[in-house]
Amino acid sequence: MNIAWFCLAGAVIAEITMIALTKASEGWTRLWPTLGLIAAAGIGMYLIARAAKDIPISTAYAIWTGLGGIGAAIIGMAYHNEPASILKILCILSILAGVVGLKLLSTAT
Repeated sequence: MNIAWFCLAGAVIAEITMIALTKASEGWTRLWPTLGLIAAAGIGMYLIARAAKDIPISTAYAIWTGLGGIGAAIIGMAYHNEPASILKILCILSILAGVVGLKLLSTAT
């Protein structure tokens, strides 16, 4: 695996961090969570741009947003009492299958 995939993984972590801090910022009314989410967004954008130098943008962006969406769904269910149903879990698994498929089909090493 080359550095681009590590950058993409970091971008996903930054995206999920940003999502978690978005709720904690309470509409950007709490200073530290707001600053954290802004920092996470900047880091995520830098890392996705770096990853896209070597990974096709269609693949990089779909993986970034797909895993970010999965992270948001899990955070919502685990920490914010959002309902979890078998259909929601199946949808999350279908997104994950798509992400894995995109990685396997990627031309980047």
